[in-house]
Amino acid sequence: RGPHRVYAPFKSRITAFQNLDMRSAKEDPTPGDNAHINGHTHQLTAAFRPNGQGALGGGMSIDQFIAAELNRPEPVTRIPSLEMSTGRANGRGASYSGPEEPVPFERDADAIYDRLFPSEVGDEERRRARRSALSDFVRGDYDRLVSRLGSEDRTKLEQMRDLRSDLEARRGQLSPRISNRPPASLVEPYRELGRDVHDAENYELRIDIMSKLAAAALHTDSTRVLTLRIARPPDDRWGYSKGQFGTRDWHDLDHKVSGRNRERDLSDPQLATELITAMQTQYAQAARGVLEELDRLQETDGQSLLDHTLVVITSHIADGSHDITRLPWLVVGDAHGYLRTDQFVRFLREHKDGREAPRYDEGQWNWRGRPHNDLYATLANAMGVQVGQFGEQSVATGPIQEMLA
Repeated sequence: RGPHRVYAPFKSRITAFQNLDMRSAKEDPTPGDNAHINGHTHQLTAAFRPNGQGALGGGMSIDQFIAAELNRPEPVTRIPSLEMSTGRANGRGASYSGPEEPVPFERDADAIYDRLFPSEVGDEERRRARRSALSDFVRGDYDRLVSRLGSEDRTKLEQMRDLRSDLEARRGQLSPRISNRPPASLVEPYRELGRDVHDAENYELRIDIMSKLAAAALHTDSTRVLTLRIARPPDDRWGYSKGQFGTRDWHDLDHKVSGRNRERDLSDPQLATELITAMQTQYAQAARGVLEELDRLQETDGQSLLDHTLVVITSHIADGSHDITRLPWLVVGDAHGYLRTDQFVRFLREHKDGREAPRYDEGQWNWRGRPHNDLYATLANAMGVQVGQFGEQSVATGPIQEMLA
């Protein structure tokens, strides 16, 4: 498909799927408040919604679960997890710290930079100068005191002074990770544009800055778990005009060209389909930009940051018909050889009478594919968090063996 071709430069690092389903959402006894919330509340949680609560997720999301486990019993990073959004919306409904506890997404790049690199970390040169001045003052006191002491006491005090100087020198050294931080000028456009930064004409700027901040968060080891929500590209980026093909907006057009109920009496159904494909391709290009940024940054072992990162590209629905089966998700990375890559994993679909088939046939085989719970259990294990199942256990079946190296 068009959008997936965007990732061709990373093919050798990718695992794609056929018949991966959001079965937890499909079998949830509590209906979602609408089709989009239905997907959002299961996208990362894979857990049934609370009884009677159709607007909120019913469990901890996979990103928050892995972050909590990695930082147990003691923190390994200053920020357990980071949630970012490139758009106006805060991403509610994707990440959850627990049942009915959505995690807000930060959309202000300036605030994200300050959180990642607070002044006491970012302004290291000023801190070193301040410590140096203090050391010089203390050294002067030492010299005056030493001149009045006997030889034995003088030797002890000089040893203490040397030890202190050594400690000061060690404290003054920059952390190799902190030195990977980008300059504060990276987020100056956000400050200059203010509220206007979220206008349509600044879409590419937001994507670029957020991609660089996401990579910097991992490159400096400020956090090891990050969730980035990519906003929809503006209509003019993919050639759509409101009212085109008799549609109300882009959302209406997406419905008209998707799923079994797609309308075939559009004035130009092929062009309409091509436009929606172009929109999805824009999403893919934005996600590829993040991969490129990760691949650009080098680690101390000579590999890229992408070689040290496991990336999961997800969506809350599969297409414009609100389908939650045959999810077009991708996993990028092998977790240092734990996972196989450069493969297309095909799962069987289960028919209601118990038979299985490898293909999707609308109305006949659209019942059960492999639950996305199993993907999350696999990824948790790849990150060193050992679990047998994740999310709703009545749906989950266990890690995906086909993904293991």
